Amino acid sequence: MEISKTVQTLEGIIFTTMVPYGEHIQNEVLLKQRQYDWLVGHLTDIGIAGGVVAWVLMPVKDKKEALKYSLIIQTAISAFDLFTSLHPRITYDWQDTACYYGAALLAYGIKRISEK
Repeated sequence: MEISKTVQTLEGIIFTTMVPYGEHIQNEVLLKQRQYDWLVGHLTDIGIAGGVVAWVLMPVKDKKEALKYSLIIQTAISAFDLFTSLHPRITYDWQDTACYYGAALLAYGIKRISEK
């Protein structure tokens, strides 16, 4: 079990670190110091979703509850993203939602694998 918590902590740190780095490289694109690519636009989305799920699932022992929390968290983040796109200056990107769910399932999968 100790290895499981270590792996999950490392996972949470990696996902969480992706957020400020993703914002940093997006700023580099705005300053024309870097070219835009798909990863630049979505690294923050992956980091937010994966980080939240990784940290929330750490104390959860039940497999069904862990999957339920993973999906609820990402549905809430996706709904918030969709809701904010009602503002005329904010656009909705369906790929963000795919990133949220992909990262959530990856975080859930890492938890499951590390517990075996």
